[in-house]
Formats: sequence, structure tokens, C-alpha cells
Amino acid sequence: PEVLLLMLLVVSTLGGVRPGRHRDLVIVLLGVLALASLTATGLLLWALATADLTAGQLLLNALAVWSTNLIVFGLLFWELDGGGPLQRVARGSGAPDFQFPQDVSPDRAATAWRPRLLDYMYVSLTNSVALSPTDAMP
Repeated sequence: PEVLLLMLLVVSTLGGVRPGRHRDLVIVLLGVLALASLTATGLLLWALATADLTAGQLLLNALAVWSTNLIVFGLLFWELDGGGPLQRVARGSGAPDFQFPQDVSPDRAATAWRPRLLDYMYVSLTNSVALSPTDAMP
């Protein structure tokens, strides 16, 4: 299934799909991946309750689900914040959807700092492991 979704993404990119339509397709595909990850979490919980898997298998499957969540939600945050990466570049520094620490203290940030994909991946990581607010607030 993941390969099919990746192929759809590549075909839409190379096939001349309009930018707005491409963004919509990316958001839908990321939503499908998030739903698949939620389903995998439910199946993992079922396997835990019924003891169908060994401890090592459970840990490996949980690691796969968790890493998938990190990637999917990092990409989703990156795509949704400020209308997407193209809009953020075109618009410049406007009112973002996420408030990074560099936005609060611009004098301490690098000149013309903008969040990059890695920053959104980090937000995804901190959201998944923290039991408190993270450093970038929505």
C-alpha cells in the first residue's frame, strides 16, 4: 500500500498536476497514511491483548508504527503550516500556524530564519514523546 501511495505522489508530481491540486492530493495521501497508522496501532494493541506476538515482535512492530507516525505527522505539519512550503516562501514571514522559539526571539535566531522540514520532523518527535507542551506551539 505504501508503494502505491508513493507512486501516486510521484505520478502527480511528474504528470503536471496543478500546484493546488497537488497539495490537496498530498494532504489526502498523508491522511490515508495517518489512518493506516492508526489502524496498525489498533492491530498492535489487539496483538498485545491476545498475546499473538513475542515481546521482540511487539517492540519491532511498535517501532515501525511510531516511526511511520513521526514521518507522516512531520510531513503533515510541514504541508499544513502557513498554507504549505510554497506559500510560506511566497508570503515571507507572516502569521504562521506554528510558533517556533525563533519566532518568539528573532534577535537570537539566524538571519531570515524559516522553519524547514527537519524542524517539523522535530515537532512531530517532541509531540510523540512529550507529556507536556512542546517547544513549537500550534
